[in-house]
Amino acid sequence: MKRITKNIQRAMMRVFLLLLTAFVAVSNLNAQEVTIDGLVYRLSESSAMVMHVEKGNMSKIFHIPDKISYDGQEYIVNTILDRAFAGNTNIEEIYAPACTYIGLQAFAYCSNLKQIEIPACKYIGEASFLSCKKLTVIELPECIKINDGGFCQCESLEIISLPKCETVESSDSRWGAFFECYNLKEVSLPKCIKVGQSAFVNCGNLQNIYLPMCTYVGGAAFSGCTSLKTICLDKCNQIGGSAFKDCTSLQEIYLPMVSLLGEVSGSYNSGSYYYAYTFSGCVQLQSIDLPMCKIIGIKAFEGCTSLKYVSLGKSTDYIGERAFADCKNLLTFKVHSIITPTVGTDAFGSDNRIYANCELYIPAGREIAYNSADGWKNFVVIKVMDGAEPGLPISQDVNNDGTVDTQDVLEIYEYMQKH
Repeated sequence: MKRITKNIQRAMMRVFLLLLTAFVAVSNLNAQEVTIDGLVYRLSESSAMVMHVEKGNMSKIFHIPDKISYDGQEYIVNTILDRAFAGNTNIEEIYAPACTYIGLQAFAYCSNLKQIEIPACKYIGEASFLSCKKLTVIELPECIKINDGGFCQCESLEIISLPKCETVESSDSRWGAFFECYNLKEVSLPKCIKVGQSAFVNCGNLQNIYLPMCTYVGGAAFSGCTSLKTICLDKCNQIGGSAFKDCTSLQEIYLPMVSLLGEVSGSYNSGSYYYAYTFSGCVQLQSIDLPMCKIIGIKAFEGCTSLKYVSLGKSTDYIGERAFADCKNLLTFKVHSIITPTVGTDAFGSDNRIYANCELYIPAGREIAYNSADGWKNFVVIKVMDGAEPGLPISQDVNNDGTVDTQDVLEIYEYMQKH
């Protein structure tokens, strides 16, 4: 029976491939290439797609019209195809008012490109502006998605506005969307839902980023952003391994909805759970509140030497190996979980400094459980939370302004400085 099913599947696949081949062949027959004002277009139905620059065209400025006419018919110029201008070192400015799609490597290695205006663009393809080293400011008011490496290694890029962008995609650590944009200072992503892997790696001048709608931050997304001080992630529920690793200026971060720090590969009980270093090396981080976090990955806060206050919610059930190792100034650690979380090897380091100097606060009635559990029983001071312990829960509206936000984190920090 299984053999028959597989044969049917193979037959269906062959039919699909034949149909696809026929479709492509018909499309190619219907398409027509024309050259107008120094640009080569592919015409199809009512659309015109920019293929490449006419041979010998040395222009520095290209005004791509919103429409072209050919043989008595009008065509909307809505696409710049893959590698259309790639490697063109003459081009300095590009204007494309009607283009909605920029293809793979369309402007890659255009080393003198300084200005682009593509106000209708909705999609930036893979490595579209790779290594455009003189590009400084970009406004993409209609852009919905930036694909892998879209602006990778745009070393002069300082400001980018993406008011409608929903996805900053990155599936390959070598092609983060803004990978090594060393001078990037300001990014506006008010509607972004996903920030992919390695998206902003080594953006050393990025200080603040606003991501109020983001639900997912991929592995190494902001790794090496050494100037990053604050970030808003009010709706984020998962942050990947190394996402903020070595963000040495990060002082506060608000994570009210995060359930997972790291990414699951198998089960931590099977020994195959390994996505680490989420905030490792954030040496200025003062406090962290994780009211919804279930899993804290391996080495998540390792080396956060300024961390003083940690509060974990009721659902925390696993703290990974060396998660808080070398957090030598940790003073207050609160756990609201009634069931004692599983603690990985040396989660609080191997030198007993944290166990000796940090006060552990636990729910009332759970003294016996925590005092006998591995990873918890080593704390010298274990207290029951009664509302009078040092620190305040960041999950509350501390300043009574009607919202729980980053400002409440600042209130916590000021409180801690006084106590």
